[in-house]
Amino acid sequence: MKSVRMILILAVLLVLGHPYLIAQDKQLLNPAMQSLILPGWGERSLDSRARGLLFSGTETGILIFTGLSWLAAEQFDNDMRHFAAEHAGVIDIDSKDDKFLDRLADYDNMIEYNEQMLRNRRNKELYSASQNESWDWETNEYRLEYQDIKLDRYRWSKFVEFSLGAIALNHLISAMDALYLERTGANLQVQPTLSPGTTGIRLSLNF
Repeated sequence: MKSVRMILILAVLLVLGHPYLIAQDKQLLNPAMQSLILPGWGERSLDSRARGLLFSGTETGILIFTGLSWLAAEQFDNDMRHFAAEHAGVIDIDSKDDKFLDRLADYDNMIEYNEQMLRNRRNKELYSASQNESWDWETNEYRLEYQDIKLDRYRWSKFVEFSLGAIALNHLISAMDALYLERTGANLQVQPTLSPGTTGIRLSLNF
């Protein structure tokens, strides 16, 4: 999540610095590179304000959604850890990794988990109470409630990943659009591609 935080901070700074960048020498970078760095910058350099606003506005909207998704994922992570500490007796919960947190959702207690690992001959994956790796859910209902919280955290974390991909795609499309505006006779086409298990966008630029 630290890398996500740094990406968001950098992106916000770029958006806030947009008016300053537009005011600089238009020949500082070619329009396509400008829009690759900051969507809409190249379009504005080519005096296409409306198109520039479209891409910069899209960038701002995605950034807001990404930030809200990241905050939600962080909140559910905190709720999940607090819930496990309170109702499963997990010690030093903040130091536990995702693998441990996943196993909390699948087993009522450490003994049940260790017995399963022994049956599967996975002795290296056993946990020890002496290492503060013990847990014991008060009721099965609490464990299922914990599962729901964990699922919410997973969903919001995925939203963050998808949003970062959308940000990268917006940069690419804006760069292609700036190139389209700069070159007379260019033809930019954006086509969705759908196949089993795959969804994407195909860009083609013809001269």
